[in-house]
Amino acid sequence: MYAYPRCLSACGEGRFFTFEAHYPLKVYLVGLRRCWRSIIERVSKSRILCIPNFSEGRNTETIHAVADAAASAGVRIHHCSWDYDHHRMVLAFSGTPAQVKRAVLHAGAVAVARIDLNCHRGAHPRIGAVDVVPFVPLEGLTREEAVAFSRQVAKSFARRLRVPVYLYEHSARE
Repeated sequence: MYAYPRCLSACGEGRFFTFEAHYPLKVYLVGLRRCWRSIIERVSKSRILCIPNFSEGRNTETIHAVADAAASAGVRIHHCSWDYDHHRMVLAFSGTPAQVKRAVLHAGAVAVARIDLNCHRGAHPRIGAVDVVPFVPLEGLTREEAVAFSRQVAKSFARRLRVPVYLYEHSARE
């Protein structure tokens, strides 16, 4: 006699583990352990691109401090540019979800501490020191998983930095 308990949905559709009815717990736990191992392997191989925009384009010390804070999380920096007239900085980096989350939190902390919007003037509209933080799943994540990740990062960002966070596009809840 065999039973087929369904593994967690994160393992993907159609994955089942079999066990004999005489030893259900022991064999089921081995199957569950394999399931979690596959989830961890998949997430550790996942890559996310993040392109945060910061409301700073004139103070090069702050620009470099924000970029260095992101790099300290172990992400790969792809692009960093800033514009004096728009008073805006765009940074692009990628890494595992854990690295990207750390990079956003580190860079955001530096930006919130160093950028004063009370004396900020620029051609580009802004909503905060950290203006937008888009995430693009590159490898190993579905859009739904990337949306869940963005909500998790937003929640951590709001709690740690004590600033309001607004979600948009697919991450916004209706």
